Amino acid sequence: MAKRKAHKPVWYAEYDRLFVKQRPKRKRQLNRAQVLIVVLVALTPLAFRYWPQMMMQSRMSEQRKMMSSSTTNEATKYIDNYALKAAGLKRTVAIDSSRNLVAKVTGHTVSFSTGFQLTVPSSFTVEESARDHVVTPTNEDNGIELRVADFDGKTGDTYVQASLQLYGNLIDDFDAYSEASAPTLVKVFKTGNVGTAQIGYVFDIPDPKAERGYARLSRYFLFADGTGVVLKSLPDITDGMNKLTKNSSFAAFQATCGEDFKSLANDYTFTASN
Repeated sequence: MAKRKAHKPVWYAEYDRLFVKQRPKRKRQLNRAQVLIVVLVALTPLAFRYWPQMMMQSRMSEQRKMMSSSTTNEATKYIDNYALKAAGLKRTVAIDSSRNLVAKVTGHTVSFSTGFQLTVPSSFTVEESARDHVVTPTNEDNGIELRVADFDGKTGDTYVQASLQLYGNLIDDFDAYSEASAPTLVKVFKTGNVGTAQIGYVFDIPDPKAERGYARLSRYFLFADGTGVVLKSLPDITDGMNKLTKNSSFAAFQATCGEDFKSLANDYTFTASN
């Protein structure tokens, strides 16, 4: 039984409810139509400008609700997929539970107590979580992930967004869970190290039969003691994703995630701070 249960997005149903067709008098219907046309004409430029950003923020909010929900959805069963553990990632030093992993957000830089930092472009918006950014190293799989901040910006003409999360046990708690009836395609690519930190990507592509209508893309940073941080984004489904298999190359997975992958790879600079 998975530890997290997802809820079917409700805004589709809400949209249908709000715009259900009525049978008012013809004159009143015409007047409302005229008003609606005027409003749409006035708002169209703004809609084109902000709609992609609004959709991304809505999707990230939905994802956070899915990951943090403690409610059980009896209609859909979920299965866990501890992708980093399955890929063979391991900690390289013993756990010291007296040395917490702490993140500090200063402007467009996030510093970590392990001696590393993550920098985002100055043009990006940084929305820091109000909670303390502290997790304790552990070898227990307690399912805890702590949101540090959300980032959003623009790459070319494309709005991009990501969320940064802390883990006290990244290997055992990173869960690419999916619907039991429609397992996702999950692939981990290890891309190298910065000092003692192991870095890579996790692609999580939903089955066409799944309720989830977007992919999950993560860039992970595993510290030596098993703690770590993850940047997560939610790319749109593309036609190329249906052609991917477990044997597809890193380049093939990258191509299906387009600007979302380019942003995670290029807009976030991870370095040793000491």
